[in-house]
Amino acid sequence: MSRKRGVNIFNAKLREEFSFIKKAKTESDVLCEVCNTGFSIMHRGRRDIESHIKSKNHQNALHAATSSHTLNRYLKSSTLTGTDAHIAACEGVWAFHVISSNHSFRSADCASKIIRSCFAMSKFSCARTKCEAIATGVFTPFVLQELQKDLNDCHFFTILTDASNHGSTKMFPILVRFFSEKDGVKVKIIDLVDAHGESSEIIVNLLNSAMNKLNRNKKLVAFCGDNAGCNFGNVNRTQLYPGLIGVGCAAHIVHNTLKKACDKMPFDVEMIVVKIY
Repeated sequence: MSRKRGVNIFNAKLREEFSFIKKAKTESDVLCEVCNTGFSIMHRGRRDIESHIKSKNHQNALHAATSSHTLNRYLKSSTLTGTDAHIAACEGVWAFHVISSNHSFRSADCASKIIRSCFAMSKFSCARTKCEAIATGVFTPFVLQELQKDLNDCHFFTILTDASNHGSTKMFPILVRFFSEKDGVKVKIIDLVDAHGESSEIIVNLLNSAMNKLNRNKKLVAFCGDNAGCNFGNVNRTQLYPGLIGVGCAAHIVHNTLKKACDKMPFDVEMIVVKIY
């Protein structure tokens, strides 16, 4: 036992023998990492450590440490193989099916139990929470990454939006339309946001925010929206993007055209429709 002026110190030999004991503030003060207790070995040295090991506090902490598992046991590795990889692929396919079929995430609660029962997949657990997590954390970043590649390859694109009432909330899907040499004309959604109103200022701010995310302002050539005044009755959009072409709603244009044409017809259109039916 090393001594310094009649005082026991925590030396290399004790450090090697008791690996869970660390030196504290002074050479005679130590800290037990098992029970997180500090004590002094100034008077008896090794016997102080042995007495601490026999203490009730240390024994309880040691028992808890040996009977507990680390969190790593409950976390899966980022690299999946075998059965885990197959289950992960099945869960991804199911989440894609829920999205593409426009099902509610809530429907996945029951369907997940049916899949486990009918296909003997005890580890399959893709209910509403995991479905949503796969959609937002896996599919969405991948789709946006592919959209960025497509916009890099195209020369020009058009941005489109129109409000849709969902209860008391105004939902604004924001889409882009562009021409791909490989697939022709493509329309893809870049964002779906909600707003508290439908004024021209709100719409312009939403579109401008979406354009800042894309960072492709120089390729924007046209804006397509409803024929309402909030879309085309304000000069905000032309100030932000000079030379921007305004394209009205094609369905409304066709409807107005047919309405005017029917008014000019020399016979009753309603009568003809009834007879054809």
